Amino acid sequence: MYVNRRHMLSLAAAGATLPLFARLAWAEDTEAPMLDGRKIITKRYKYFEDAGELAPAIGGTWVEAAGCPAMVQEIYPTLHEGEIWVAGGFAGAEKRLSITDRVFVYSPKANSWREGPKLPANRHHISLASAGGKLYAIGGHHFADSKWWRMQASVWVLDGGEWREGPTLPQPQAEMVTLVDGDHIHIMGGRRLISDGENEKRNHHEDVAAHLILDTASGTWTEAAPVPVARNSAAGDIIDGKFHIVGGRQGTKNLTFHGVYDPKTDKWETRAPVPQGQAGWAAAAVGRKLYAFGGEIFKQRSRVFHEGWMYDADQDKWFRLPDMPTPRHGHGAIAIDGNIHILGGAKVVGGRKRTDLQEIFVPERTGS
Repeated sequence: MYVNRRHMLSLAAAGATLPLFARLAWAEDTEAPMLDGRKIITKRYKYFEDAGELAPAIGGTWVEAAGCPAMVQEIYPTLHEGEIWVAGGFAGAEKRLSITDRVFVYSPKANSWREGPKLPANRHHISLASAGGKLYAIGGHHFADSKWWRMQASVWVLDGGEWREGPTLPQPQAEMVTLVDGDHIHIMGGRRLISDGENEKRNHHEDVAAHLILDTASGTWTEAAPVPVARNSAAGDIIDGKFHIVGGRQGTKNLTFHGVYDPKTDKWETRAPVPQGQAGWAAAAVGRKLYAFGGEIFKQRSRVFHEGWMYDADQDKWFRLPDMPTPRHGHGAIAIDGNIHILGGAKVVGGRKRTDLQEIFVPERTGS
């Protein structure tokens, strides 16, 4: 049967759970209700192939926001001075894939975008981080001479409206989780070169557990406790000063691993694993909850994920969220005022069907 969003929320409120790992059939609702001045995205869901229940379901609402000026995927955006910054990525129309140097800035107050200073060179999978009032663009891959995967050690710093050279990485690195603790930028996991000789194809790189810290005050990189499991394309954010890193992949295998790093002790612990392995996804924390969305899987029924999950740190437990209106991977997730902005990405596995859509998840308010 068809179950619309309101019915799903009422089921969740009654304590019911929804079947997971199910295929979807989409159908637009005819209504266009509003929430805080934004159009609610209403969908109907048809579930079949019930493979059991992976986690209890909770409610929430998806709303529309202004789309990015370009279709981009493989982006690692950040919140900088109250605005969302997006840099580089796979860009262009369906049959005209390019690697871009463009930078876009979203104002949540105005619900509008503007162009930012272009990167010094094209990049994809380049990580952005805001620390000490400056914006950092770290690592990633460069396109040149018809080679798409030239991994880089470059670090650029946006200071005074212009990019300048920053403290170079000890070696090229990309597809990592990047989080900020005060004036320190942590990069965790991702991929590095297998050897110094070859750096043109993806199979010239390997997954790593490396964990580096940039002290932005001194401009120096130091090593920290490695991630317990080498992986790329994971997601994460900070809850009460501790770094939660979830999912990702090792080789072509998606992982459910959930590691928590304490920068005060330089030690890792494990927490409840993600209900299913998702990679190339994005996450953002609100209070003591981590929200993670989307991603892709290459094997075992290749697809892009529509699933979203919420991890409650107080319970060490995961909950199923209402499905994404636009399943995607290679996107970004940024939390602003208790809501999670999902930006860009691709709607099929790999480097096709990029999107400029921005959709905001508004968590169900419980008063806690």
